[in-house]
Amino acid sequence: MSVLQRWSPLALAAACLLGCGDDAHTSSIEDSGSPALDASLSPIEGDGDGDVGDGDSSVHADAGEVDASGEDAGSRDAAVSTPGRDAGTSHETPDAGKPEPGDSKGTPVFVAVGYAGRRVRSTDLGLTWTDEEFLDPAKAGGDDVYLLRAVTYAKGVFVAVGWKIMTSKDGRKGTWTEHTIPGQQWLGGVQFGNDRFVATGGYGYSARSSDGLSWSAAGDLNTQASRSLAFGDGKFTSATDQGNWWTSSDGAQWTIGSGGHDNQVAFCGDFKDASKCTGSFSARNRAVGEGVTVRINGSGRLERSTDGVSFTPVLTSGLGFEAVSFGYVE
Repeated sequence: MSVLQRWSPLALAAACLLGCGDDAHTSSIEDSGSPALDASLSPIEGDGDGDVGDGDSSVHADAGEVDASGEDAGSRDAAVSTPGRDAGTSHETPDAGKPEPGDSKGTPVFVAVGYAGRRVRSTDLGLTWTDEEFLDPAKAGGDDVYLLRAVTYAKGVFVAVGWKIMTSKDGRKGTWTEHTIPGQQWLGGVQFGNDRFVATGGYGYSARSSDGLSWSAAGDLNTQASRSLAFGDGKFTSATDQGNWWTSSDGAQWTIGSGGHDNQVAFCGDFKDASKCTGSFSARNRAVGEGVTVRINGSGRLERSTDGVSFTPVLTSGLGFEAVSFGYVE
């Protein structure tokens, strides 16, 4: 059957009730059965890919993981730092977190999000990470309603998405606010462009917002689940699990383009599979700011680079991350 044909809703629901992720992931929650959903987030048909877990990381650690110092990584706010800031810089690609002409520059901040709704931030260009916070009180870390799959920054607000939409002006602990998703699906990618936020996710669902706070349902991607979204050259491009690219200028209507792609897309001078971009560029699992690139490696850990090529680990304990973003905050 063609990937453009609709799958049976019953088959989709049975295969992926919560919105399955990339097949590299496993979860203790999934082994023991899916967690109960909030009544307001009762899922409809899943994305039908039948995969387990989500994102690029292959392993996410238990909340009780202890790092080399013997400290419980799930209970602290501060994290690992790397000695000495590198002096090198790189050619930086456009990033939604940068101020518009005439705006005050503000404080450069990286924010990373992931399993159990984990959120951390860095105010020293990725050297140290603080303000750790979770959505899941048990810190179980599965492919569930607490997983935050993507994050972006624009118009003075960080926006993180999954089964929930969370926003914060600066990423500090205690400043995040939850907003309603206008529909019963998860969101796997979020970007800002053409003066609006756009997000795409499970079963071809998409949503958009003018301010990141109030959201409305947008055009659909023919039931094809998407966990990666990029913006460049005045358009959004969403990569689906079926390997297709869909494009839109505003999220209201989507047009299918080329096929045969990975399920992660990035804009690095042009739209490409993220695996084919090199040097400094932004994608769901990496962000660029002030000549520094922060990325999430294959194990869901944070790494830092000043050239976009050679990376040093900076946060290697606790539950895995899925996405990172950069912005200048007031």
